[in-house]
Amino acid sequence: MQKALKRYFNSMDEYLAGIGLYRKMTARDASCLFRAVSEQLYFSQRYHHKIRRDTVTFMRANRCNFEPFVEGSFEKYLERLEDPTETAGQVEIKALSLLYRRTFVIYRYPGKQPTEIAEGDFAEKILLCCSNNGHYDIVYPRSFPAAAALCQALVYELLYCRVMGVEEGELHGALESFRCGGRRCRNSVSMCSEDAGYDTPDDRSPRSVG
Repeated sequence: MQKALKRYFNSMDEYLAGIGLYRKMTARDASCLFRAVSEQLYFSQRYHHKIRRDTVTFMRANRCNFEPFVEGSFEKYLERLEDPTETAGQVEIKALSLLYRRTFVIYRYPGKQPTEIAEGDFAEKILLCCSNNGHYDIVYPRSFPAAAALCQALVYELLYCRVMGVEEGELHGALESFRCGGRRCRNSVSMCSEDAGYDTPDDRSPRSVG
C-alpha cells in the first residue's frame, strides 16, 4: 500500500510540475480537507476546526441542498462530521463551495484533467490534490515555495528587528551561523507549519486564490 501511494504521489508531482503546479502536503488526518481549505482562505491551516464547524452549521441551515446526498439520518451524519476524527468528502466540498463562494479544482489522476466542483458561477478557485485513499493536499503554482519563503523571511526580519529589538548585525550573524551549520534543514522552511502568523478569520475576509 505504501509503495503504491509513493508511486502515485511521484507520478502526480511530475504531472503537476509539468503544468506549472506544486503539491504541498497536509497532515494525513481526518481534517486534511479542512486544513487545505483553511490555508488557501486564510494563509494558515490552524483554522480547520472553525471551517469544519462552519460547514456543519451551513449544511444544517441548508438541509434541503445536502440531505438527498446522505444515506440514513442527516442529523446523525452532521453529528459525526462535527467530530475532528471523521473524514469529509464530496458532499462537504459542495457545501464549502457555496459557503465560501469558490470553485474547487481537484486533481485526482496523473495525466488527466481535474474535476471541478462549483455550486455557483464562482471565479475564485481552491486547488486540491485528492489521492485514491481520500487524502487531500494543497495545490499551488510552482512559484509558491520561493514566494512563501521570501515573505516569511521578511516577516521574521520585521518581527526580530522592529518588535523584539534585535540588532540587524546580530540577526544577520545568527542567520549566517545557521546557514553554515544547518544546511540540511534548509528545505523545512515552515512549509508544513499550521500557523505562519497571519490574522485570524475573524479579522479579515478569506483571501483571493486562483
